[in-house]
Amino acid sequence: MNRSAIIAIAGSSSRFSKSLGKEVHKAIYFENDDNWTILAHQIGLIKNSCNETVIITGYKHNDIEKYLKEYFPNLSYKLVYNDHYNNYGSCYSLLLGIEAVSDSAQEMVFLEGDLIFDSVAFDRIIQTNKNVITSNNLLIDARTAVIFYVTKDSTIKYLYDTSHDILKIDEPFIKLGNSGQVWKFNNIKCLKNNLKKYNIENFKGTNLVPINDYYSELDSDDVEIITFKDWFNCNTIDDYRLMKKYIKEDKWKS
Repeated sequence: MNRSAIIAIAGSSSRFSKSLGKEVHKAIYFENDDNWTILAHQIGLIKNSCNETVIITGYKHNDIEKYLKEYFPNLSYKLVYNDHYNNYGSCYSLLLGIEAVSDSAQEMVFLEGDLIFDSVAFDRIIQTNKNVITSNNLLIDARTAVIFYVTKDSTIKYLYDTSHDILKIDEPFIKLGNSGQVWKFNNIKCLKNNLKKYNIENFKGTNLVPINDYYSELDSDDVEIITFKDWFNCNTIDDYRLMKKYIKEDKWKS
């Protein structure tokens, strides 16, 4: 299977930098001498299962480029710069990533670049021949969560409140999940065609718009929901240290 992976790390890491007291990019931040970073962890997961790695940058692009050259000199990857990282939304990073994916790719894994998760669930994502949406097992909190739900006619829909306030579902549903922010698409042509319909205002919004459009067109039998046993999202330096502790204790392999 010819498989591509997109890692999106264009964002400005503002909450992380504020918690640390200096400006850094959280994807390549490390402490002490062990050089453990979130980006390194994600690359370690995908490098043996994906033929192609596309990394979308923006904030501190030069630092990321230097980091990859120093710590991953033998890694084959495409580094794509999002020049609108500070005034467009995550939808534009997804567009740039899809445009960079090779025409020969048969399926694509898309990862938000501030996550770590258990490798067992990730292996299931790779092994299934279906499209994948992921969930985590954390309590749903409207101030932080991206949720998805399945309607009574088996349509999958996503919700996210950009004001970090409340969420409201205005229709009956049969399933509800806290998004794991990792997806696999096995019809890249369909995803590309959806993005062709968008205008500049769409690209100023969230990547959940094209993702939602893609999954809403699928039959539920073509989609597998995979839940991460362990899942961490990095927003602050405390989150990073918790992630690192988890990895160092080798729990992610369980």
